[in-house]
Amino acid sequence: MVPASKARKLGWIYAVISLTLAVLEFALCVFRIVHEINSFTCFAVVVAIVWIIFSIVLIVGIKQNNAWHVKAYRVFLFAGNALTLLLLIGTDGDGQITNWSQQVWVSLVVGSLGVIALFALELWIINGVIRYIEREKVVSV
Repeated sequence: MVPASKARKLGWIYAVISLTLAVLEFALCVFRIVHEINSFTCFAVVVAIVWIIFSIVLIVGIKQNNAWHVKAYRVFLFAGNALTLLLLIGTDGDGQITNWSQQVWVSLVVGSLGVIALFALELWIINGVIRYIEREKVVSV
């Protein structure tokens, strides 16, 4: 459990990294659209825009000590990671691989565990921020 005093700072660092990566993903998608447009790139642009919006919601929630905004980001985090896992499994199992060797299974398991581990870290930080905000509201009342 992260100490309450460090939860806000960790949340700020996470929010800035999240917003930076979202903006970079959007720029990369726009670059791809300029060179070649396909359905995956269009979907990625929408995901990047939603990611930017929710990163801003997280920053506003931390700045204003609003637990509702941070909880909304947590819902986005759950949905985004579930979608990422589905896309990871779907990409590996979309018919391009005809012979499922041990190497394919290992890469699928390692990739899935990586996504789950990153999700656990993000959730730990977000839950720490929510606890900090709720504790601050109790202290200020």
